[in-house]
This record gives sequence, C-alpha cells and structure tokens, in this order.
Amino acid sequence: MNATIASVWDSPKPEDSEQQTTHRFEGFFTGFIPDDPTVGSTTDYLLLTTIHNGLRIIKQVIEWLDQSNFAELRNGWEWDVIFLDRILHELVELEGPPHIKYSQEKSLVRKQIQGLVPLVKLSRLLFNKLCKFTNSQPRLISHTNLEVLEVLREATISLPYHLHDISRTFDCPRPHSTKLAHSMNALEKSFKNIKLILNQHVDSLDSTYEPDAQQACRQWSQLWISQYYLAIENFRWISDDHTMDDMTDAE
Repeated sequence: MNATIASVWDSPKPEDSEQQTTHRFEGFFTGFIPDDPTVGSTTDYLLLTTIHNGLRIIKQVIEWLDQSNFAELRNGWEWDVIFLDRILHELVELEGPPHIKYSQEKSLVRKQIQGLVPLVKLSRLLFNKLCKFTNSQPRLISHTNLEVLEVLREATISLPYHLHDISRTFDCPRPHSTKLAHSMNALEKSFKNIKLILNQHVDSLDSTYEPDAQQACRQWSQLWISQYYLAIENFRWISDDHTMDDMTDAE
C-alpha cells in the first residue's frame, strides 16, 4: 500500500500522458479493494478505523466550538448585567434623596428616572435569565440550539446601550425631545425583535421539554414581554407629558 500511495503523490513527469496519470490513480484506489470482496482484509479494517477516528475527532471539534460559543454568549450577557447595574447606580445618584424638595424641572427629571428604572431592571432580569443556561427556573433556553441563541444575542446586544442613551438625556439641556425620541424608537425596535424571537422559541420547544416546563417557559416569557411593554408605554407617556411642559416653558 505504501508503494501505491507513493506512486500517486510522485510529481507527474512531462512525458506522462493523461492515460498514464489516470492509471496511477486507478492503481491507488485499487489498493483499497480486496481481491475477494466477500473476505474482509486488514486494509478494510484500517480504512474503516481511520474514517471512524476522523469522524470522532471532527465531532469533538464541533462540540468544542459549540461550547466555546455558548461560553462567549454567556459572557456577553453577564457583562450586560454589569453594565445595567451601573446604569441603575447612576440613575439612583441622579435622582437624589427623596426627602429633598426640588425645582419643577428637577422634579420632571426625577419622574422620568423613576419611569426608566423598571425598564433597566426588566432588561437585567432577562439577561440574568439568558446567561444561566441550566440552573435558572424555568429553564428558558437550556434546550435551545446555538443558532437561536446567536440570533437572540444579536437582538439583545444593543438594548443596554439604548437605555444608557436615554439616561444620558436627563443631563442634557432641556428640551431634548429629538434625542430622547430617537433613543426610545431604537429601544422599542430592539424590544419588538426580542419579543418575536422569544415567542418563536417558546412555540418551538421540542419534546425534550416536559409539558409543565414548556408551560412555565411560556408563562415567564409572556409575563416578561407584557411587563416590558407596559414599562415602555409608561415611560413614553411620562416623557411625552414632560416634553409638552418643556415646550410650554420655552415659550
């Protein structure tokens, strides 16, 4: 067999014809075919063993890559949780002590802060759920394939930054309706994408989920979506009301 392999990989000579080159490859593959097909040979065993080992290695590499991607996704959501915690801390500092009497403008800002806090906390709740693949009940994504998780990561990656952009408008000279409206629209777009993916995911849970677990995941997802929607509407209502006040004051 070694001689057969060597004959194939020898560099072709200029005088070799196409027929001679073809014959060399035919001779190579003939080395893997026993004279009597009904009788197993050492070559058969070695070839099958090589193929089996190769497929096993490929499978291990694919599993390792998947685990690496899972870890990367988890780390991304964990960093988002840290970022959201920082936003909450900044909002608390910006709001100030509750017992102090503030000016009308500062009171408007404090109401907006109070309206934004639920959105930040609900976002943090979702990211905490997403970065705990197996030990967070109900297990929302423990049976989710990598492709769905990557799509979900893409949909959620900008959410903390939209919230941060909104929080930064509280320090801007008022009125700031244009910047605030842009950030709110971006936040709503991200939320709609997340809502669509979560609904599709929950509806497609396979049979590996127990019926009770499927129901628990569906209830958790629907509850989070409804609460987030209400929080967005509440914050928009507060901001629109205060924008009108700002425009009136500017006149």
